[in-house]
Amino acid sequence: MIVLKGSVPIAFGGTEQPAAYGELVSIGGLSPDVNKKLSAAIATILETKLSVPKSRFFLKFYDTKASHLNLVPTLDGTVPHSKSSNLSLLHTSSMTCI
Repeated sequence: MIVLKGSVPIAFGGTEQPAAYGELVSIGGLSPDVNKKLSAAIATILETKLSVPKSRFFLKFYDTKASHLNLVPTLDGTVPHSKSSNLSLLHTSSMTCI
């Protein structure tokens, strides 16, 4: 899931030039190597699609346990199951292109 909030005032490095802040939540599967690859991919998207330079965004990683999240049951009352390394959620709390 990706949520973008545009035109949110944000100061980064003392200026209000285009910048972004994001949070990535994963149920397992994060590591320094994975975080580096995800950061590079997201930086490319921010730069090419939103004109946010790679040097002007901050990405916060959370690696959590499935027990810390509440999955909504399906119509038959069961809770969907997924391998922990296959479920990742990207939530970008605010991105700005001023």
